[in-house]
Amino acid sequence: CPSTGSRLLHSLSLPECGGRTVELREPSEGSREITHNKAYCVRDKHPCGYPIYPHISTICLTNHPAAMVLSAPDDLDAPGTEIRRLMFEVIRSKGDDIFMIDGLEDVYVTYRELYQKASSIAIFLNKAEIGEGTVVGILSDVMIEANLFITGVWFSGATFCPMNPVLKPDEIRQLLEVCGAKTIYCQNKYLDTLEAALALEGAAIDVTVISDSPSASCIDINDIVNEDPADFEVGEYDEHESISHILFTSGTTGVPKGVMISSYSAKYTAHRVELDTASFMCTSPFYWISYIAVFVGVVCNGTTLIVPRTKYLPGTNDPDVTHLMKCIEKYKPRNWFTAPSVVLDMSNVGANYDLSSLVRVGVGGSNLLPSQRQLVCDTLFQGRRILCNLYGATEIGVITRWPPGEAPDHDSPRAASLGVLAPGMDLKVVDPTTGVELGAGEVGEFVVKSKSIMKGYINKDMPKRYTPDDWYHMGDLGWFDEDGYLYFSSRLKEIMKYRGIQIAPAEIEKVILLHPGVLEVCVVGRPHPIEGERPAAFVVRKSQDLNEQELMDFVHERVVDSKKLRGGVFFVEEIPKSGVGKTLRRELVKIFNEMDA
Repeated sequence: CPSTGSRLLHSLSLPECGGRTVELREPSEGSREITHNKAYCVRDKHPCGYPIYPHISTICLTNHPAAMVLSAPDDLDAPGTEIRRLMFEVIRSKGDDIFMIDGLEDVYVTYRELYQKASSIAIFLNKAEIGEGTVVGILSDVMIEANLFITGVWFSGATFCPMNPVLKPDEIRQLLEVCGAKTIYCQNKYLDTLEAALALEGAAIDVTVISDSPSASCIDINDIVNEDPADFEVGEYDEHESISHILFTSGTTGVPKGVMISSYSAKYTAHRVELDTASFMCTSPFYWISYIAVFVGVVCNGTTLIVPRTKYLPGTNDPDVTHLMKCIEKYKPRNWFTAPSVVLDMSNVGANYDLSSLVRVGVGGSNLLPSQRQLVCDTLFQGRRILCNLYGATEIGVITRWPPGEAPDHDSPRAASLGVLAPGMDLKVVDPTTGVELGAGEVGEFVVKSKSIMKGYINKDMPKRYTPDDWYHMGDLGWFDEDGYLYFSSRLKEIMKYRGIQIAPAEIEKVILLHPGVLEVCVVGRPHPIEGERPAAFVVRKSQDLNEQELMDFVHERVVDSKKLRGGVFFVEEIPKSGVGKTLRRELVKIFNEMDA
């Protein structure tokens, strides 16, 4: 809205759009101007088409009367100590308490062992002049040696950078070039991939490689963990400036972005993880922010982290999900964080194990629909509503939480919620076209402010730096209800246009998942020379009896004309996902580009 000094020309009430008011004023410095010959109501981004005087070309929009910013009280009891020093002090004090359980090998690690070996690693790194301002790469599954190593990197003052170990050599090389790591811990089974990455044509990358087994080309980690830590101390660092770790996120273009997480942000994110239990199980990989948050939270609380690792079905590369259920039955975690696909796979197998120790299971990366959530709770948890969608981002950290107790009933509208804001978070919903702030129940882009915001990207072409006072645009469309519960609609850049009509893929996916024969689905826009994009569905079936026409008929009976699957239905074995578990819609669009070329 322009300043009060600008002259009001006219005011229109738009009953078609919930009583939204559009004020026509003379332009003033700093006003939000839209040059059209008709008013925009800002509701769900669509022009209402309400005519105004054709000789007036500038329209200034007022915020919705019910616009509001959600704020959660900052009641976190985060110590003032910098995160490296804080972790060091806790680890040194916990003695023979159990720090980690490796569920694949049934190996227990005490805090005493973590203290001794991580301090030894830090001593080795410091002697090699690796400390604050240097980056150390990690290319490994979540296993004990790698956890010892990243703790040692923290103790040394350096920045650690975990990478997806199943990436192709050219992708790993690209990440190394972006982060500038000169030392890297590489699990033995990924050494060939790393060597291939380093051998690719281009500027030479000189790195020191540390691994978990003897090799002529690398240092054996077992040779650097035997120092006496008695005289070792972690240094003092500015927690607002010192970078704890770098996590890569692909973004919509596929160009990797290195998110720099300060020590302050890492501490704040970890303290948002609700760790009111003696043990926490996490099946996220190293390169997810959820794993780092849980790891730091467990250490700061001196509790136990259970890492089941992955067991494969004999003769295949398919995970054996019964291994996870056996770990839950044996080690009895109370909390568990995982990806939605994991619990869906488990529900297909069925629960023949005692999972009653779990009181809260959080999923992130993508969302479970209420129907999927009910399936999982009924199949795995004896109907207990302990499964919750959570919301966060690498750049921001943990954004939502759930109040204590059971999650909402599956038939409740709140069953689709992401929860409420985590402590210390501010959030508003804005119209992505105009920036106008919206009210409860209105769909717009999530914009958040948090003390745990990233420092910035390490990429040289992304110089912007962030502070806790900055608002960050999430690129997600959603809304909140009157009680402050958040709901996800779709990714802003996933919106497709059919004959000029904007369609969120999630709207069609929700309908498709109602069919009992569908396990998973991804809807994308299939390019069309006249109609823009036609909705098309890639579907993973529960039953091979389901055919294209049956599913199309099912959907078309339940959606408006613009959302019909004119682009077709395609059955696939799996939906392609990124290293952080997010659906790679662009890979499916490429299929159409090849088919329709």
